[in-house]
Amino acid sequence: MDWLSFFLARLASGERFRKSTAAERRWYGGCFVFIPILMFSFAHFSFPLSSNVGSVGIWLYIMGFALTFILLVSLWARYVPAKISTALGIILWGIALWMAFTHKL
Repeated sequence: MDWLSFFLARLASGERFRKSTAAERRWYGGCFVFIPILMFSFAHFSFPLSSNVGSVGIWLYIMGFALTFILLVSLWARYVPAKISTALGIILWGIALWMAFTHKL
């Protein structure tokens, strides 16, 4: 099931919404910051790799990026407040969108 089905099932069952906790906001803020960084680094470093390795190498490369993402977000969520994550994330997403739309990526 996708997230919309879960959302509709929870809504239909009458479950009440709750506010997110500070820890959840820090985790979401960390994801908001690191997604554009890792997208840029994945696109930048994967191009020369694509013609030289097989499927296992590509799988290891993707798993390395996933592990790096989880490690960075967990460290970020532990030490950085959500407001700083939001401000930095807006700046980074603006830069990422600018680079994508002007073909600088």
